[in-house]
Amino acid sequence: MKMILKQRLLTWFDKYRIYDENDNVIFQVEGKPDWGHKLQVYDPNGDYLGEIRQELFHLQDTFDIYIGKEKVGKIKKKLSLLTPKFDIDYNGWEVDGKWMEWNYTIKSGGDTVATVKQELLHVGDTYAITVENDEDALMALMVVLAIDADKDSRAPRDTIA
Repeated sequence: MKMILKQRLLTWFDKYRIYDENDNVIFQVEGKPDWGHKLQVYDPNGDYLGEIRQELFHLQDTFDIYIGKEKVGKIKKKLSLLTPKFDIDYNGWEVDGKWMEWNYTIKSGGDTVATVKQELLHVGDTYAITVENDEDALMALMVVLAIDADKDSRAPRDTIA
């Protein structure tokens, strides 16, 4: 399954849709006001599926993953140079990244779960996510959202003087 995550460029809170290969909406993501990043995922009908919540007061960004109301895992950024490293406390998954966190692979025991590539030359961030098994699509999306939120929290912000 291939998913395309298209972020809107100018929104007060993160809000975007995830499309399949046929340009059908398969997930919707909305940022919610909170002390850290809080991104909720909905199906195309607006039914809540899960969320990621940033834990505060950690040296490296840490996110809890919820499917429904149940906490199912955690993603934590590790200290590393040039290539992103993340500890994922879910199903033995790990992230093998490339420079600048634009392209990376989510693996489980050496097998590829999903491949993520940032598509350039778009207005707003756009990612192509190829998931090997459809049942891993929601969880793979949660990992991508956490990594993107981590990257956003480190990006320099424009300030109005």
